[in-house]
Amino acid sequence: MLDRIFTYLEEHPHLPRLIERAGLDDSRYLRSTIGRLLRPLWAQGLKVLEGALGPWEASELPHLALGLYHLIFGYFADATLFEAMAQQDPRGPAAVERQRRFLKTAVAQLLGVSAPRSLPGARRRP
Repeated sequence: MLDRIFTYLEEHPHLPRLIERAGLDDSRYLRSTIGRLLRPLWAQGLKVLEGALGPWEASELPHLALGLYHLIFGYFADATLFEAMAQQDPRGPAAVERQRRFLKTAVAQLLGVSAPRSLPGARRRP
C-alpha cells in the first residue's frame, strides 16, 4: 500500500501541496471537498492500522494515522522547504527512493514490525 501511495504522489507531486493549501484555507467548500476525497483513504488507513495495532492503543490510532499522513504527504508538500534546509533536491530519483526506503522503515518501526526488504533499486508499480 505504501508503495502505491508513494508512487502516485511521486507522479503527482502537486497534489499534497494542494491538499495542504486547502486545509489551510478557511473555505468550507474546499474543506468539504478535500474531506470527501480523503475520507476513504483515511478510513482504509485506519482499518489497516487496526489490524496491526502493534504498540498502540485503539484510541491512539487516529493520531498515528495523522502522523503517517504527514510522513507520506509532507515529504512532497514541503519539498521546497526541505530543499532550502538540506540544500539538496528532494525531487530527484535518488532522493525519492531514499525517502521511500525511509518511509517503509519508519512505518515498520511505528507499527512494531520488521521493515520489508526489497532488492536495491526495485520499485513496485501500482
